[in-house]
Amino acid sequence: MKPRASAINLLRKPWKWEVVVNLGTAERILGLTLVALYTWTNGQNRTNKSGWFQTVNVENWFGIKTVTVSWDALKHVEGIYLQKSVGIDEHGNSSSRNGNNLTWPLPANLWNLLYIKDLNLAKNKISGSLPTSFTSLTALVNFYAASNKITGNIPSAMNLLNKLEIIDLKDNLLQWTLPSTIGQITSLRWVNLSVNQFTWAIPATFGDLSNMFYLSLASNALNGQIPANLWNATGLKYLYLQSNNFVWTL
Repeated sequence: MKPRASAINLLRKPWKWEVVVNLGTAERILGLTLVALYTWTNGQNRTNKSGWFQTVNVENWFGIKTVTVSWDALKHVEGIYLQKSVGIDEHGNSSSRNGNNLTWPLPANLWNLLYIKDLNLAKNKISGSLPTSFTSLTALVNFYAASNKITGNIPSAMNLLNKLEIIDLKDNLLQWTLPSTIGQITSLRWVNLSVNQFTWAIPATFGDLSNMFYLSLASNALNGQIPANLWNATGLKYLYLQSNNFVWTL
């Protein structure tokens, strides 16, 4: 693996430094955050990196959507879409296609994008764990990161993401227990944590998600009994639990 360039070295390149220093103070912080994202995920080898560092208009950088917040009249990142398209079919399967060849762990300061609603990093080669600071993204609504190489556990303070509606972490290397705090995110309607390495039992709180219509925990190493309230969840239309180690009772 080639050593990744540091953010400082990238900023020394005149064409990138000029873009960053010409931004306003808040936008400069945004620019530096995106520099870190570019650096730590092997941005120079991306499939599509059009616009990046070529203009001070960050909204013209591929995969970046901005919003102007009324109270400070400044631009903030509202969405990061580093793939070509995404959608959910009637069976709850993500149709995100053609990832952007992102590799290595995500930078810590990515989680300082406090106005971000959509984060789509699906079908790349991202490794490492989700930092605990991920739960600072309290405006996040949709999170797609399926088909990567993300490891470790899901942060325990997930209940702080109280606007989250979609979590797609299918086909990664996540392990340990499912945090019971996921069951406290009442806005959740679609959760796919299948094809990972989760163990222990399904938290009973998962059955309290009245707005959830799709849940897939298939192909893990979950055990114990399935919470009774999960079977009685009135809004749940799609439930996939196959290929685990549950104890079934009559």
